[in-house]
Amino acid sequence: MISALYVDDWLPLLDTIGRILEKKGDIVVETSYSIEEALRKLDYLSFDVIITDYNSKESTGINLLRQARLKGFSTLFIFFTLELNPGMEQEATRYGRVAFVPKLIDFGSNFDGLERTIRSIVPASHQGETHQHKDPVSPARGRSSS
Repeated sequence: MISALYVDDWLPLLDTIGRILEKKGDIVVETSYSIEEALRKLDYLSFDVIITDYNSKESTGINLLRQARLKGFSTLFIFFTLELNPGMEQEATRYGRVAFVPKLIDFGSNFDGLERTIRSIVPASHQGETHQHKDPVSPARGRSSS
């Protein structure tokens, strides 16, 4: 199994993409309607891939990526967005392990491109595993003590 966290504040797309990705049976999708909610989920769940829009009402996908890296996660990130631009790509790639999939007007193309990208970037060795619940972590997790 491939475990994915999909973050988008547009609820109709969040629900639809999550259900469609799970239909094949080998992708398990956890959804979050906000970056804040996604960060809370990262305190007790791990994922093979995190899919996020670039813009949300309260923050950006770059902020989610930055915060995940600060928490010590090297999880693959897919930016699934309408606002793809060179500046965003440059900033995101500084944090490593990222891919970009444009949201398209044609819904079927959105799903196909996203699914292809997930399958191409999640190593075959991870496909077949389920996401694991982690022990609750302290707020200092991922920080070195000096």
